[in-house]
Amino acid sequence: MNLRDIKKELSHHKQLLTSMGIYINECETRLKKNGYMHEKIIQLREKHNIEHQNNQYMRLANGHEITFDLLMDVVSFYYQQEPELIKGPCRKRKYVTPRHMFAYLSKQYMPNIALIEIGAYLCGRDHSSVIHGRQNIQNFLGFDKKTQRDYSCIIQLINAKIKQE
Repeated sequence: MNLRDIKKELSHHKQLLTSMGIYINECETRLKKNGYMHEKIIQLREKHNIEHQNNQYMRLANGHEITFDLLMDVVSFYYQQEPELIKGPCRKRKYVTPRHMFAYLSKQYMPNIALIEIGAYLCGRDHSSVIHGRQNIQNFLGFDKKTQRDYSCIIQLINAKIKQE
């Protein structure tokens, strides 16, 4: 496969993911109107996330070693914050959002990494903090345009950085 074919395939997968997200949002709205429990909606979201993780769009980095440092470099560059501040204990939104995005991306790009390891990289945070951060980003990706845009841009930056190496 050449670069042009890969870009076409990425574009196609990105469109599929977007349409899946829209479909799930519509289903969620209908379920809420019909009085379904919140658990059913969460199951739909989890199913979408599993498909999203296994999608080739997310696995463009085949054959490349994704590390915490690489992800932190990209996230800190995108949000224009120092990595130490993102990892640190501060609870300001400008540090929390990149920290949560880092946790979300870490688990997506490195699914075999334990939550404890991600928390340890983030200055000794508990695994439950990592779960909370991932869930926040996952929820925001369902409806928040800014988070969706941030996520797409960060994915593109990661792929560009991988190609440079």
